[in-house]
Amino acid sequence: LARAAAQLGAQVTLVLGPTQKEHNLDGLEVHRVVSAEEMLNVMIQHEEDSQLIICTAAVSDFRPKAQVDHKIKKTSTEAPTLTLEQTPDILAHFGKNKKDGQFVVGFALETQNGEEYAKGKLAKKKANAIVLNEMNKQGVGFESETNEVHVFFTGGKKEFFPIQDKGVLGRQLMTLFTEVFELQHA
Repeated sequence: LARAAAQLGAQVTLVLGPTQKEHNLDGLEVHRVVSAEEMLNVMIQHEEDSQLIICTAAVSDFRPKAQVDHKIKKTSTEAPTLTLEQTPDILAHFGKNKKDGQFVVGFALETQNGEEYAKGKLAKKKANAIVLNEMNKQGVGFESETNEVHVFFTGGKKEFFPIQDKGVLGRQLMTLFTEVFELQHA
């Protein structure tokens, strides 16, 4: 999506979490982060100047409450208790705080009841659109060069993109987001 936006002439700021995959990032302003907090903080720095905010990251909903900078040694036969706390909800932040002239897109990864959950997320997070990835087909999702998605918009508009190359899909999605944004802000 970032490459597609740049190809369409957008000035792109990409906030990128840890990844094993090599990416062509030429022409993009890239900020690498390792936590949800860092991701949110960097995105907030660019919030004022952004018209289109796309939250694609599969950010963990929880993190360990206590962190240590050393190995936890076995001191008994019982495993230590791990207490979790919620991480910031990045999409909800931008949906709740969006200003006139901003368009917020989120992603939903589901294995069942995808449409129901995606529409619920669209309303709850106050996004303008949710892109639904359903992980129940071969060639779809993270470990593939192809994907198929459903896109749900506030107001009830819905689009489906059948399985195809992610680069082609990215350009189609960016074109769609641009068209809907322009219609809503004309």
